[in-house]
Amino acid sequence: MVAGLDERKRKMNPIIPDDILTGTVVAEKGDRRVEIEWIGEGKCGDFDETDHDDIPLLRFTVLDRGDDWASWETVSDGSYCTNLPATLPRKIVQAAAEYLLRQVEGVPNIKKLCEQLSWIDEKQARELAEKK
Repeated sequence: MVAGLDERKRKMNPIIPDDILTGTVVAEKGDRRVEIEWIGEGKCGDFDETDHDDIPLLRFTVLDRGDDWASWETVSDGSYCTNLPATLPRKIVQAAAEYLLRQVEGVPNIKKLCEQLSWIDEKQARELAEKK
């Protein structure tokens, strides 16, 4: 089940797309990881299925490997909502995750960078996927 959505509500409301990304898309290298998932956000905060202009948007989070190497810890100021629709195919979201990971690799203070990266949109993600 998708975070934040009641399955009955989804079936009763045709505005909520059936093809919203479920689960988490992950890209990792060494001790850094990027996760992209839909946590119920839309254009103006929480996704409003009654607003026909709202769209579900994906969030990316940057994590570093924990001291025990078995866990991952969210990097301070490393989680932002994007302009990526949550209805994008997983392949395109994966390309976006890999791109975001390349951008944040080895960067210790990522706040400003992540703010800029949060503007990634569908067009850019599709272009990244085509290059693969």
